Amino acid sequence: MKADMEREKAFKDCEESKSKAAFAEDELNKMKSMITEAKSLFRANDDLHKSLNLEIEKRKELHNKLEDLKGKIRVYVRIRPLNGNEMSKLCKEVLVKEDKRTCVMHLDGSSSECSEKVKSWEFDKIFSGETNSQSHIFKDTKELVTSAVDGFNVCICCYGQTGSGKTFTMLGASGNIPLVDNVTKLPEDSGIAPRAAIELFEVLDKRSSSFDIYVTVNMFELYKDNLRDLIAVSQGVEIHPLRIKLGEHTASGLVEVDGAQQIQVKNAMELLSVFQTSSEMRSTACTKMNMESSRSHLIMIIIAKLVNKRTGMTTHGKLTLVDLAGSERVSKSGVSGTELKEAQSINKSLSALGDVINALTSGSKHIPYRNHPLTMLMSDSIGGRSKTLMFICCSPADYNASESSNSLEFAKRCKHVKNKGGNSALDDTAQLNALKMELARLKKEKGTLNVSRIAKGPRIARHHV
Repeated sequence: MKADMEREKAFKDCEESKSKAAFAEDELNKMKSMITEAKSLFRANDDLHKSLNLEIEKRKELHNKLEDLKGKIRVYVRIRPLNGNEMSKLCKEVLVKEDKRTCVMHLDGSSSECSEKVKSWEFDKIFSGETNSQSHIFKDTKELVTSAVDGFNVCICCYGQTGSGKTFTMLGASGNIPLVDNVTKLPEDSGIAPRAAIELFEVLDKRSSSFDIYVTVNMFELYKDNLRDLIAVSQGVEIHPLRIKLGEHTASGLVEVDGAQQIQVKNAMELLSVFQTSSEMRSTACTKMNMESSRSHLIMIIIAKLVNKRTGMTTHGKLTLVDLAGSERVSKSGVSGTELKEAQSINKSLSALGDVINALTSGSKHIPYRNHPLTMLMSDSIGGRSKTLMFICCSPADYNASESSNSLEFAKRCKHVKNKGGNSALDDTAQLNALKMELARLKKEKGTLNVSRIAKGPRIARHHV
C-alpha cells in the first residue's frame, strides 16, 4: 500500500516536472523569438540609418551638382595636420572635419564631441586626415582641366593665412615644382600645378588627331603691388613695363598683359620646366609663422588653342593657377622692415579681393576689379562665365582659430558668387570685341571711300535740251 502511494506520488511529481519543463521550454522559445525579433529590428534600424545617411549624401551631391549648374564658385577646404611649431606650443586641434562636406570649430578650445560652443561650415568638399593627400585632392580637381581644354576659362586658387599649406597644395613640398626626366616619376607630394600640367597634355594628346594644338604659358609674381614677369626674370632677358588689359578690351575676351614674355610649350615636360625655373624666382622670407613664407602672389596662366583640322574652327581655353600669399597678423609673424611692407601689401591685395567677392554676392552693378592689380589679373577668373575652384587652406590649431574662422567666412561668401551659365566662358566677350573690330574696319573703309570721292570731284549732272 505504502509502495503504491509512493509510486503514485512519484508519477505526479514526474508529470508536474514534465509540465514545468514544457512551460519553461515554451517560455524559452518565446524569449528566443523575441531576441530574434529584436535582432531583426536592430538590423532594420541599422539599415534605415544607413539608407538615411545615403539619402542625405545623395541629396548633398544633387544639391552640389545643382549649384555647379548655376555656376557658383566651388569651394574645397583643406585642413592640414598640426605642424611642429604648433605642437611645441601644445596647441589643441579645434578645427575638424565632421563629414565629407562639413567642418566644425570648437570655440571653447575643446576638441571633444560634447563641446557646447561649436561653429560649423558646409562646403563642396572637406579634406582632412587619411583623405588629405596630394593625389586625393587632385582626383577631385582634374576634371576642371578638361573644361579648360573644352574652351572654358578655369581658375584654381589657394587662399588662407600664412603657413596654412597653400603653396604645398599648389606647388608641392618646399614650394618648388619638381623637375623630372619622366612625367610618370612625379613625386607623391607634388601639388596641383605639376599634376595639372601632366593632365592637360594627356587630355590634349587624345584630341591631337582631330586638332592642331598650341599651348602657351605666362608666369607672374605680384610683389608689393608690382607685377613681375617671372619668365623674363628666369631667362635674364630685357624686362619690359607690364600693363594689364581687362578682357573687355582684348580681342580674345581674356585678360592680357602687354609686355609679358610668353612661351609656347609642346609637352608636359616643357611646361613643368617653365613652372620650375620661374617659380624659383619667387620672393620668400622666413617668419615666426612659416620658415619659407611666400611674400607674393604667384599667377600661372596656360592658354590652350585648338584648331579643328577639318573645319578650321578655333577654341581657346584658359587655365589659371593662383597661389595667393597668406594673410598675416604682424603681431604673430613678427615681421619688420621689408617684410612688414610685404605683409601690408599682401593684406591690402587680399582686402581688394574681398571687396570684389562682396560686390559679386551683393548683386552690385559695379565690380571693383580695377582697384588692384591682383583683382585685374583675376577679373576673368571670378565672376562672369568662368569655372572657379577655391582651396581654403586652414590650420586646425586653437592658436590660429581666429584666422581659420576668417578664411572660412570668406569662403562662405565665395559660395554665393553666381557665375553665368553657358557653353563657353569666352563667347560673349570675344564675339562682342570681334563685332567692334569689324565695325571699326567698316567705318575706316567708308571714310576712305568718301575721301576718294572728294578727290575725284563732284559729279556734274547732264541736262538734255
